[in-house]
Amino acid sequence: MSNPDLQIETEEKDKKYTGPYRKPRADIYTIMLLLALFAILLGILCFHFEMDMYDFEFEWSQPASATPNVAVALADTTPAILSTDAPLPAEYRWL
Repeated sequence: MSNPDLQIETEEKDKKYTGPYRKPRADIYTIMLLLALFAILLGILCFHFEMDMYDFEFEWSQPASATPNVAVALADTTPAILSTDAPLPAEYRWL
């Protein structure tokens, strides 16, 4: 037993429209797609001419470091009061 509603839907799907069919016309999105393709091809052509000036040879070198390889000795910045076990003077006592 099959559902009669499903049979009607499948029969309607099987029917094809046989009337005249108009081809879709090119709209603004088709033109934008072609312009984008043209821009990409123009970029590839310009890149080819740029690389042709260098004979397509790359010279690789080590990148310069952001920080120089210099050892820097920093002075001790801790106050003398904190580095000893002596009691704090009166002006540094809050309690």
